[in-house]
Amino acid sequence: GMGPMMKSPGVAKGAATGAFVTAGSSAGKSVIRKFFTHPLVLFGLGVAAGYYIHKYRKSIISSAEEEQEEDAPVLSAAARTLELFAGSLEQLPELSP
Repeated sequence: GMGPMMKSPGVAKGAATGAFVTAGSSAGKSVIRKFFTHPLVLFGLGVAAGYYIHKYRKSIISSAEEEQEEDAPVLSAAARTLELFAGSLEQLPELSP
């Protein structure tokens, strides 16, 4: 196979450089765009995302709840600031042209 060839850092670096140049060219961009907008690819990405979200849903939910608890003081402070700002806007005299 390609085992010994890929172990060489020069070959891997060359392949990475080639991939980078291809991605940077307009032809490479259109190929990549076509690949990622292909319905089967989008469907596959959706299935994969759905699978991982379902598989790790309990840890995702618990980490989201923990973040909400940590962010609660920050969010309430932001809401207070917004209310104060809105209140101060209402007190400003209206500018008439």
